[in-house]
Amino acid sequence: MKDGVLKYCQENSNLVSRFEYGGSLYENLKTIGPDDGDAIILVALKAKKGFISSDVNEAGYAVIKSLENSPYKAFSNEDGFLMPMKFKNWLLKLVNSAVKSISKDEVSFVGLKVSSCSAGVKVQIHEQSKVLEVQLVPAFQLGSDHFVPPPSQHGYLPQGVVHDTAWSKSYTLTQKMLLKDMDKDHGCRHDLFKVVDTVLHREPTFSSLTSFHLKMALLWYNKTTDDWRKDDLADRFTEFVTFLRDALQQKVLKHFWIKDLNLLMDISPTTLGNMHTRLSTILNSEQKRTKVLTLET
Repeated sequence: MKDGVLKYCQENSNLVSRFEYGGSLYENLKTIGPDDGDAIILVALKAKKGFISSDVNEAGYAVIKSLENSPYKAFSNEDGFLMPMKFKNWLLKLVNSAVKSISKDEVSFVGLKVSSCSAGVKVQIHEQSKVLEVQLVPAFQLGSDHFVPPPSQHGYLPQGVVHDTAWSKSYTLTQKMLLKDMDKDHGCRHDLFKVVDTVLHREPTFSSLTSFHLKMALLWYNKTTDDWRKDDLADRFTEFVTFLRDALQQKVLKHFWIKDLNLLMDISPTTLGNMHTRLSTILNSEQKRTKVLTLET
């Protein structure tokens, strides 16, 4: 990926500054199955003085405007505000061109499938029986923070924020810093996540509950206990699944940093109820709990 698609993008666009990496692969949370949170690559765009001006509100949303000498005029609306959708379309064309170039120039046993996604562009990498999903997301660094297109799956935008021109603060790199070193005390947090993620994503009942939901839940649950010895994985599994079940019952799972954002708001009450019932079944069966702890993750 780095020596193929990303190298092509950097060499064939004068807008790309660098790449920043996040997602399960970089958080020590990658499981054997493919997932849209496997790898998230922020495509950081050039933000030199004279290119753009920006205004960030307290809720973590920015509007970015192209200036007189900006290369981004084609990406702006009639008022000069940069439109995330235009950057997503540009990135999709660039990545498609990269894949076509790679496929033409070399014979490879690796298959690449490109599609659009809510954040930007998704690339599925197929190698023999393995599949890795990579999201490439256009981003501007403003100060110390990166801003990306707002997620379309959440119906939440603060008052006064216009979706077409809004850029939302990204927590991908902050999340990576918290999760990747979680077990520096030789704990079992990573093992716990992999077990729960693997178990739930084998069942269609939990198709609405993404690995991102589980990571947010893990960050919240981690604040409730300091006992993470490897030998206590079974107990932590029971407690974490209970934590998830209670969140589903209450229909509330808050974003770890955006406290006003309920991550379950777009899931129907019926689906939440079905997931709650299934988790209760797992919790009430010692045989099922014992079985899931031996799964390959």
